[in-house]
Formats: sequence, C-alpha cells, structure tokens
Amino acid sequence: MKGLLFDWDGTLINSEPWLLRIWQTTLEPLGRQLDEQTFHPLIGLVARDIARTLFPEDPSATTDFLLRRRLEVYEEFYRHAAPYPDAADCLAGLHHLRYRMAVMTSNSASRIQTRLQQFGWGGYFQAVIGEGMVTEAKPSPQIVLAAARALGLLPEDCYVVGDAQWDVVAGNRAGATTILVCREEERLKELLPFDPRYYVRDLREILNLVPSSQETPSGPRGEGRGERKRA
Repeated sequence: MKGLLFDWDGTLINSEPWLLRIWQTTLEPLGRQLDEQTFHPLIGLVARDIARTLFPEDPSATTDFLLRRRLEVYEEFYRHAAPYPDAADCLAGLHHLRYRMAVMTSNSASRIQTRLQQFGWGGYFQAVIGEGMVTEAKPSPQIVLAAARALGLLPEDCYVVGDAQWDVVAGNRAGATTILVCREEERLKELLPFDPRYYVRDLREILNLVPSSQETPSGPRGEGRGERKRA
C-alpha cells in the first residue's frame, strides 16, 4: 500500500456542527427547519444532492436559490471549523512513513487548499480532489479513482479513510481498502453494514494499522488483522 485518500469534513476536520448551522441559516428565508438527526446522514454529499434529498418536491428554481444562499453564508460559519485533535499526529506519522496522501471531498478544492496551509498540512498532501472535479459524487467511486490517479497510484494500492457510509461505499466500489473513522459508539452499528475493511475511533490508530514498509497487508478479506475491528 502506498497511498491514503482522506475525506475532509467529519474525518480530519470537526466541521459537522458548522455545516448544520450553514444549512439551517440557508433555510431560514423559506421558514424551514433542519435538525441534526435529519442532516447528519447527508454529510459528504454535494450541496445540490443534499438540497434535493431534503426537499425532493422543490422546483429547480428553489434548489438554485438554496445553493446561492448557502454560498452567501458559508464562510461566516465554516471558518470556525477546526482539525480534530488526532489529525495532526496521524498525518505527520504517515508523512514520516512516506505515504502519498490526497483529500477527496465534496467541498471546494481551493477552500481546502487554503485550510491545508492554515493548519500547516500543505506539505502532507500531494492532491486535493474537490467539488466539480468529477462528474459523479460519492458514493460513486469516481472521486476515489481520481484521487488515486492524481497520486500516480492504482486504487488497490490505497486506503480510503472516511467517517460516512458514502466514503466506505465509494472506496469499496473503487477496489481500495476502506478505513471507517467512527468516533461515536452509537453510530458504529449503523455504519458497519456498509462493510469497511477496518474501523478506528482515533486517527492515530491508523499508524498501527498501515504497514510501515508500504506493502500490501497479508491475509484475505475477513482474516486480516483489524478486520471490521479496531486497528
């Protein structure tokens, strides 16, 4: 294994409360409400798909209004999103082991590039694949394939690391090895049926999971160390 492809929101960055605030503020002019339980499963989808899922009967003009409104309020809230405490150690350790890394996200690639520099992570990542850079969003495998290609790797030479079912399904469809990040015990039963190869509760556990020699882990699926268990 030679590369790691990271989801951004909810995996490296604790942005989920702020994403909810963004959408709640976006919906205010229409008098609509949105709670965490409804919104949480949608994190990781592109904005248009979120709007269509929440309000499938809306005409396209209303969806377009919501997307414009979302952009108007986005930075007011998103600037507060900060890295998870375990992220910096994990990325530094993987960089030390000479793994190639990419971010694959439904967020704007330019926004993520700016955040990488702000967090001191610019030297860790060789690619960012973001909104509009593929024609199909997760759970399509397109973004995984694009991120692996940007690193000069095959998807089977990569781990896909994410916190949502969309990340796991996209990674599995691409033929990558999937690592689910699940910091909340109550979500584990909900997410395990999507068949991640491994799961961790702390990103630093990945350093104990990936081979230091960047070789393919031994053992068939279902028998490798950490299979569907904590690393």
